[in-house]
This record gives sequence, C-alpha cells and structure tokens, in this order.
Amino acid sequence: MFIAFEWFLGNNHLNQIVYNPRTGGCYDGVEDTYINLNQGAESTISYLMATIGYGRICCSGKKLCYKTE
Repeated sequence: MFIAFEWFLGNNHLNQIVYNPRTGGCYDGVEDTYINLNQGAESTISYLMATIGYGRICCSGKKLCYKTE
C-alpha cells in the first residue's frame, strides 16, 4: 500500500509530486510528459482516501498533520 501512496508524493514515471501541500489539493493526473495541474475534487478526495487508508492522517484543529511512524 505504501508504494501506491508514494505515487502521490513523486514515485511516478515523471518523478513529480501530485499532492500540493500549499493548497492541500491534488493535481488531476500524470500525463505522458507533464502533470495536469487542475485540482478537482475527485483528485483531492482520492488523495485523502489514500492517506486515510494508509493510516497516516490525524486531525489537529483545522490543519492536517501526518504521522511519521
């Protein structure tokens, strides 16, 4: 499961991060030669579901934080 989650963090054929930590959103996809920079709801929900599924999400007020272990 970690390998699949790492796809969002740059373990993809472009070696580019798909999750945008500044906005909390997720780009819409990895094309052949570029990242689709649109940030639709479906992409962000997919990222959040992957994060929850991996068990690395916790809530700290309104801000998301990530467990390191």
